[in-house]
Parts: sequence; C-alpha cells; structure tokens
Amino acid sequence: MPAKSVAPITLAVKPSRRLAGVMGLLYGLSVFAVVASPLPWWLRAFVAAAVLVGAALTPTASVTRLRVGENGGWTLWRADQEETGLTLLPSTVATSWLILLHFRDGAGRFRAVPLLPDSLPPDGFRRLTVRLRIAPPGEAADGT
Repeated sequence: MPAKSVAPITLAVKPSRRLAGVMGLLYGLSVFAVVASPLPWWLRAFVAAAVLVGAALTPTASVTRLRVGENGGWTLWRADQEETGLTLLPSTVATSWLILLHFRDGAGRFRAVPLLPDSLPPDGFRRLTVRLRIAPPGEAADGT
C-alpha cells in the first residue's frame, strides 16, 4: 500500500470567544447556585469567593500556535515556550463544532487543547478536522 502523503499544517491559535462565554456563564451559574443555597451566609460567601478565584485563575489562552508535520509529529507553542515530541492520543475528538486534542508529552504528562471554530483562521478548523480524519491518532503517517 502506498504511503500517505499529507502536507504539514501550521495554525495560529487565538482565544475562543465562544469558549470564554460558556466558561463565564458556567462560573456565573455556579456563584448563583451557591448564593441561592440554604447554607449559612459565611459559608456561601466563602464558596462563592472560591469559585470567583477559580475563574480568575483559569488560563484564557495557553496555546498560541500549533503545527502538525508530514510525519504526524505535533508541536505546540505556549507563549514563548515550544513543546515538541508530543504524541496525539486516540482519545482526541474532532467534530464539526469542536476539536479536543489530547497529547502525551515526552515526560508522560497529559495535555488537552480545546479548539473551537473561532480559535483558528477561517479554513484552519476545517483543514485540521480533515487532517485528523485522514491520519487519525495512533496511526503512523506512513500507513503502518
């Protein structure tokens, strides 16, 4: 069987406004649920403050660029740090509205990168979805 030939893809990743909106809504609903609960006022205040601190500490944009090479090797850039040697895991999900990339780095740490259509250039989301369907995780680029 001939080897698959797939062109490398390099994409600039920006923060998703949709994801930020959903996360803000979820944090807001969490605070509302805590405040509306029958707990003592001091416990409600403590838990609501903990939820708000968690919202403030949630990273907004960790990955700024990603590249998938011809041989299926993945590289991520976080701010000024480049991460290479990442292995795309079979648990990666690619749908028409969400790509959830699951990686394992050289040290064995798990990385998850959620991508929505507004995170990538106009045709970048489609190109990445097609790439994941052509060369799914766990399959070598040479077809072996």
